[in-house]
Amino acid sequence: MRKRNIGYSFLCGTLVFVAVLVLLIQALGVPFWWAFGIGNTQDGQWWVSVTPENPKVGENVTVQVVFNGNYAAIIVVNATVTITRSGMQPLTIYTNESGEASFVYPGDGTVIRASNNATGQASHSLYVAIPKAPPTWVRNCLIAISSAIASGLFAGIATLVLQKKSWTKRSLAHNLVAKSNSLLIPASLKQSVSNILI
Repeated sequence: MRKRNIGYSFLCGTLVFVAVLVLLIQALGVPFWWAFGIGNTQDGQWWVSVTPENPKVGENVTVQVVFNGNYAAIIVVNATVTITRSGMQPLTIYTNESGEASFVYPGDGTVIRASNNATGQASHSLYVAIPKAPPTWVRNCLIAISSAIASGLFAGIATLVLQKKSWTKRSLAHNLVAKSNSLLIPASLKQSVSNILI
């Protein structure tokens, strides 16, 4: 019984942890692909390079989309490069004959989405954050993780306490009913006492 109660408490705490973590990450504006490592600068043979990696606001940034073939790297011409940042309109540009596209860096939290939609080729979409670990996203992730841990622990402990109280109440009821069996108490009264305690 005790092991089962601990298992229920652990499951409840884990579910609350995951739910709170996902909700807070979304509410604090951190992209899921970045927080959970889903997005990457490389997808199989496709990869995206950004120069410079840590630009200053107003500096020109160059993005290059490349396909690593069997024998050599092949530049991807006319790939779609979308630049987004909180509070600004998305900017869409396309790679030139050198597989490059340039834009003016607007600030921390800038996201680059490079997509290849060439006819006859598999579609690829890669995400890049500039810088790779924006301070705001890191701080918000730490807030979300610590809050989720606290919530999960509270839910798990609360579940364990409630189960223990319920188990204690049932044990008391069974003990009283068992003792009443040895006394000359009407069956209807025994049942009433049992129903009230349970």
